[in-house]
Amino acid sequence: MLASFLVASIACLGMVLAAPTQLVRREDDVPIKQEDFDRLNLGLNFELLELDLFNLGLDRFSKEDWESAGYPASFVDLVRFMRDQEVAHASAIQQILQGKGAKPCEYQFPDFAGPKEYIEFSSIVTSVGEAGYLGFTNQLYNRSSILTSTQIFTTEARQNAVFRQARGLNPLNANFDTPLTESQSYTLNAPYIKSCPPENPPIPFKVLPTLKAKIVDEDTVQLEWKEDKEKRTDESDGNKLYAAWINQLDLQFVEVTEDGKIPVPKGVFGNSFVVLTKRQRVNRQGPLVADEDVVAGPAAVVLPSTREN
Repeated sequence: MLASFLVASIACLGMVLAAPTQLVRREDDVPIKQEDFDRLNLGLNFELLELDLFNLGLDRFSKEDWESAGYPASFVDLVRFMRDQEVAHASAIQQILQGKGAKPCEYQFPDFAGPKEYIEFSSIVTSVGEAGYLGFTNQLYNRSSILTSTQIFTTEARQNAVFRQARGLNPLNANFDTPLTESQSYTLNAPYIKSCPPENPPIPFKVLPTLKAKIVDEDTVQLEWKEDKEKRTDESDGNKLYAAWINQLDLQFVEVTEDGKIPVPKGVFGNSFVVLTKRQRVNRQGPLVADEDVVAGPAAVVLPSTREN
């Protein structure tokens, strides 16, 4: 009797293991909410921008250029592989958007002096892409959208690790990756989008004023911005300005001095972002930055992963 039970149990287990496992049912043929469309279309714009950036690096620099800068052929192969990943990402998103998403735009990147400058810039762009997806994925409704978005931002994180290591930085970055809102990530990538086909879906997120951040030392950053003082209201905290450090799981406010210098708070390290705001806003979940409070930013700041925390 026991032997028969064991044989039957093993047979059933074999049937279960033999059956294909699908963690999330694909729903690419199901219309998605407008909110999902807008967020995934933003992500698609990021993928197409990165695709053009990777193609630029592969086309502009010769084998000799890469080698003289200290990067072997195996690194160029990685850039080529990441280029192909962007093609796959864009295709997957277009499938969810039923072919109605953005088409490639015309882009304007810095005039890179060589591979090192290109790699530094690419490390920032991939950190923004990763942060953008990380910020909006938990707000998606469609299960297939959530799965695809998650698969993309984990890949973006690995791409960023490749470029960080190429810069001589810790490829593992920090304990946690850092999320950005849709407007924050779009603000950082928008300057490199020169023009787009008129039929492209509009992006409903804001492009916030530009903020520049220069590292003075690992404990101090110099900010530069152009402020429209007419937009300052009585609701702001007097004439004070604050820098909101967005890093990993935390958002920390510090007061901005008249010369624009700000301290880097304890616990902030790795890929970080800073936003200049006129108010220290806090809700039940903790501190936050609302678009209406932003004076400028964000700006990307890459701090040492070895910084004391």
